[in-house]
Amino acid sequence: MLVKDAKSMGILAISLEATVMGLPLYEKYGFTKMKNEMEFI
Repeated sequence: MLVKDAKSMGILAISLEATVMGLPLYEKYGFTKMKNEMEFI
C-alpha cells in the first residue's frame, strides 16, 4: 500500500532500514539492498 500511495503522489524512490529477517520481505516487493538501507525505485 505504501508503494502504491507513494507512486500516486509522484514519489520516485523510497528508502528504509530493515532487519536481517525483514530483508526477504522487502526484496519480495521490489526493494533492493543497499549498504545500510533498502531502496525501491
